[in-house]
Amino acid sequence: MSLLSTKKQIEQLPIVTSLVLTRTLPSTIKATIAFIDSPVIVQSENKERSYLVDGRTLVPIESSDADLWTDHLLRIEVPLEYALLMERYGTDSVFASVMGLTRGLSGEASLITRIKYDNNSSNSFGKMVLDLPSLNARLWVREPVDPKHVQTALYWIEQDRKENLSFLSSSIQRYDLYREALVRR
Repeated sequence: MSLLSTKKQIEQLPIVTSLVLTRTLPSTIKATIAFIDSPVIVQSENKERSYLVDGRTLVPIESSDADLWTDHLLRIEVPLEYALLMERYGTDSVFASVMGLTRGLSGEASLITRIKYDNNSSNSFGKMVLDLPSLNARLWVREPVDPKHVQTALYWIEQDRKENLSFLSSSIQRYDLYREALVRR
């Protein structure tokens, strides 16, 4: 096995930013790889396409590798058409704000199991939905807000669900978050 050809092959992967290969005879190769610093993993709703984000560029990864990244990054599900559009043209400013909001929620990852974003909505922000199965709730972010608003909303949802112990047998409770209000539906 040629160390140089192996290095070139790995460096061609778009998610690799740096690579150091060292050989220890007789049969050991050590690889130190640095990957792009993606704030989130983006997946199409059908999980057909998966991406890491590098700046405003979606970098495709093998769907079979997506689970490796979802252990460390929050995942945003988007419609396949929107994923393909962003793959071709890059992310827009609204999706950049969604990623920023998601990055700010990484400390809440134990509550949030799924984040779904759809840009097709009557408002310019789109529709962002956070699934909170441990609370039997779903939070719809209806307007651009900062992560602190969402963290505060999660706190109040958790308090509301603790007070209402019937959540174990009831249907999923929906909450809408606006800049100025949290509304239970």
